[in-house]
Amino acid sequence: IALLLPAAGTAMAVDPVIQDLINQAGLKSTTTQRGQMDTVGFAARAKQMDAVMEQVGLLAGPQRQAILDKYGWQEDTPFIAAVCPHDDYYYAGRLYGLVMPHIKAKRVIIFGVFHKDRYCETRERLVFGSFKKWHGPYGAVKVSPLREQIIQRLPEIDYMIDNNAQIVEHSVEAMVPFLQAHNRDMEIVSILVPYLRWKQMDRISDDLAQAISSLMREKGWKLGEDLCLISSADAIHYGDANVQSERKLAWNDTTDATQTELFLDGSSLRIGVASDQTIGFDAVINALDIDSIYAV
Repeated sequence: IALLLPAAGTAMAVDPVIQDLINQAGLKSTTTQRGQMDTVGFAARAKQMDAVMEQVGLLAGPQRQAILDKYGWQEDTPFIAAVCPHDDYYYAGRLYGLVMPHIKAKRVIIFGVFHKDRYCETRERLVFGSFKKWHGPYGAVKVSPLREQIIQRLPEIDYMIDNNAQIVEHSVEAMVPFLQAHNRDMEIVSILVPYLRWKQMDRISDDLAQAISSLMREKGWKLGEDLCLISSADAIHYGDANVQSERKLAWNDTTDATQTELFLDGSSLRIGVASDQTIGFDAVINALDIDSIYAV
């Protein structure tokens, strides 16, 4: 069992419940590389991921071609952002297959929910880690230096650094194998979004948007080419069921997430959405500063 030495700003004591969760990780983490929490239903090795990609191609192929034809997109049309569920590949594989081929940027910021935030003191703050690499089926995945650059521009009240939280949460790691399958050289930044009240969400998303946009301007980066944002959705885990049902019906007339076809377009920039619910999407939209959003 690897007990991690926490980075600055991380509580030294490890809660017994969190430690028990860490012990359950399928692939253990080290002080510098995050392992993998779930290895059942998710690929951890190259051979496994090769098989997943072959099956996903067969499942998603016809629907993907229909979407390309419908919107006049090309095979290599890049998305500037995407919302995708992080479920077991058996359930959500086709949706990964619709989104991930269009992630072309070298750097990807992945927003994940934090299922275990009730065991940690993480509410009202974004959660970063300090790992240098993450496990990927095709080798280690580099964490982008962009992470530290973003952190430096955020008010301290907005975030915390907690490797244990990053270890026990699976919403980000589910995206990594698909991203790596399409781009072996991609870099990631993992940002967990625990429980936030609306007021805090507005403040933090504004601060994060300013940090990211200012860095992009300084570096001359373009969304979709140099940086992409992915929101790892949890479908209907949260919120009032009736409210969520109304939102779902307002967005799409199907209750089957695998059949949902939502693609948003703002200022001619493409955002792929492969879910019937998009928890935390507000933060992504705010970060992109897109005023006009509509479904087609």
